[in-house]
Amino acid sequence: MANTLFLYDGTAASRLTVQMISGIVSMSNYKIYTEVPTSLVQYKRIVFAVSPNTDHAWITAVLQQDLSQKDIGIIGVDMADTAWQMICSHIKKQMEHSLLFTACVHTTAGTEEIIQAGERLQALNAFPDENDTTVLDAIETFLQDHNTCVLATGCENTVRATPIEYVYENGKLYMFSEGGIKFANLYRNPQVSVAVFDSYAGFEKLAGLQMKGICRIIEPDEETYAIIAEKRGITKKKIATMPVILHVLEIELTTAVFLWAGFLKLGKSVRQMYRFSE
Repeated sequence: MANTLFLYDGTAASRLTVQMISGIVSMSNYKIYTEVPTSLVQYKRIVFAVSPNTDHAWITAVLQQDLSQKDIGIIGVDMADTAWQMICSHIKKQMEHSLLFTACVHTTAGTEEIIQAGERLQALNAFPDENDTTVLDAIETFLQDHNTCVLATGCENTVRATPIEYVYENGKLYMFSEGGIKFANLYRNPQVSVAVFDSYAGFEKLAGLQMKGICRIIEPDEETYAIIAEKRGITKKKIATMPVILHVLEIELTTAVFLWAGFLKLGKSVRQMYRFSE
């Protein structure tokens, strides 16, 4: 992921905007234009936040630095369409390459436009290779070395985080559960998030895995149920004598983001993504 620097013009509305968007984007910082760092070498992306009635000469000053290897974005805050188009045109004329990102938000309408702009910019976060088998190997080894995760389910105003044991097999997680509120969430929304992590013991031992997936509930009469029960050491006899039903949750993983210090020894960034499927 690339570090992002947000530069804003000093107004309260622009500050609110960059505060929120930088939080959504992650790996970022925001500063008023009078505090532009002497060196921008730590940042791959520079995003300007401007509002009406502001002297935009400071943008020109920043653009006079060598930004040829950097992605540039601009966010208009509470600007009318005409003024917004003018500032975009002004910046484009001073650049050697096209703008990575543009957004115009209106704080007077609340924060939803800001949030959506942050989500769009966050979606542009690039990982060198989202299908790197080396990354998959590291993820699978980590999953097989652990057996407990946090399963997050949600729908509308209801969210649930459940510590639960799992079995990993070929891009899928399987979990036994007696049920609960998480099932209400799953019936309404099968999209889930799962986290597996080690306790923090210093950066050199950093290990935390976040995954997204689609969940389906497997009942005892399905063939897959018996296979997963066997992997968990649960016999048919034990299942038959149980007073309650144990359901199986099957989560087909779509993406995983692994924050692992071990990647540094492989010459990779500490944060890697693997995309299982769309």
